[in-house]
Amino acid sequence: MLGGYRIRNNAPYGVELALLASIILAGSSIPRAIKTGGKPLPVVLSVLATYGLWTFGSAFQNRV
Repeated sequence: MLGGYRIRNNAPYGVELALLASIILAGSSIPRAIKTGGKPLPVVLSVLATYGLWTFGSAFQNRV
């Protein structure tokens, strides 16, 4: 949320904060989705984290 706010206001480190949040979400939700065998909430969070990793990772790569 803070990353998105910083991106919208063109503040420094917005993309980096959003990418960090996506990494943390992916690190906690993807193993849980695998462990629980596909329950809806961990799977949706994993998909959201993967989308965030792709989106903010691409933005970070294009920025550097």
